[in-house]
Amino acid sequence: MEGPRPTRPEELPSLARLVDTVFASGRAGTMFGSYPQLFNEPNLDNLLVFVDDGRVVSHVGMIQRWAGLAGCRVRVACVGSVSTYEEYRGRGLATGLFEAACRKAKADGVDLMMISGGRGLYRRAGAADVGCDFVGQVGQTAADLLCDDAVVLDECRALDVAACVEAYGAKRAHFIRPESDWLGLLEARKCMGRHVRFVVARRGGVFCGYFIVADTNDKGARQVIEFAGRDNDVAGALKPLMASCEADTLKVRLQAGDAALKSLCEHAGVAFEAVNALGSLLVLNFSQLMQRLRPFFEAQAGIEATRTLVFDQEGDAFRQDDRFVFAADDGSRRLDRVAAAQFIFGQVHGEPPGGLWARLFPVPTLWYGINYV
Repeated sequence: MEGPRPTRPEELPSLARLVDTVFASGRAGTMFGSYPQLFNEPNLDNLLVFVDDGRVVSHVGMIQRWAGLAGCRVRVACVGSVSTYEEYRGRGLATGLFEAACRKAKADGVDLMMISGGRGLYRRAGAADVGCDFVGQVGQTAADLLCDDAVVLDECRALDVAACVEAYGAKRAHFIRPESDWLGLLEARKCMGRHVRFVVARRGGVFCGYFIVADTNDKGARQVIEFAGRDNDVAGALKPLMASCEADTLKVRLQAGDAALKSLCEHAGVAFEAVNALGSLLVLNFSQLMQRLRPFFEAQAGIEATRTLVFDQEGDAFRQDDRFVFAADDGSRRLDRVAAAQFIFGQVHGEPPGGLWARLFPVPTLWYGINYV
């Protein structure tokens, strides 16, 4: 058996059969059609496989993107479509591929790994539940109260992509996406494995936001998978969005940076539940991540206080018991990989850090949207 190694071009049909078998009940072409940003020839080096007698039998895939966190640029790997044929399970193939993906991502300069799942394979490596998002359902009454008749919707076109990029880039935590991510969405009309509508909001003919909405209901509500724009315009567009989708309820997920929009919706009667960020997060390169976040630390705590910060890592086996040291003039902490991730990015039911650390953490977390794989 060969592997772990990158997929070869001639093996793509075999890989497609594997992921379709595991995730799509054998419906040919489903996974490649749903996740074009993952399954493409330029990304072959990030599609790691075991191959037995010419057949791809196990796979771990990832894409790598830059992201903006509170004004700082970090490198992120998104992992998904982890799959093994049933008859090959229990041999450690997925574990070997995931460890190889971690090593490759770190060598490529990746700071964080976002994983679309929370199975033991990832937990043993130190992947953690982090962040605090807010999920709520907007009904007709709230939509009526928020409605702004000056905001109208129409289908997104390629000419609108530049405006979408600008609106999305204003989010406190966002991916820095190549144009191909946006154009791939326009072509496939699929996001997070679901058929979607991609619509833009305009005021007086001028772009003021966009929405990506699932075509099918999610427990009685139509899900807004991603949005961006000015808070008042987004809120004002919810009623026409519901009408255009023929939905009685919209399920929305807000990031911590959407506090103003959350307040508008709450005043209209929308109740929100605090939830962790989707999937799990693995800190791959702790020292590099802390260095990349220093501009944010300086803005939060000042230049002099930031100079006192010391970050160190003990062990690099991609295991939960690797240790990370956070040191400052008012004391230090030595945390395992899971606790360190939760210290940096927070969690729904976690204790807030004290002292200087309370001014630095939590750092905002990302929402997948288009970049879910």
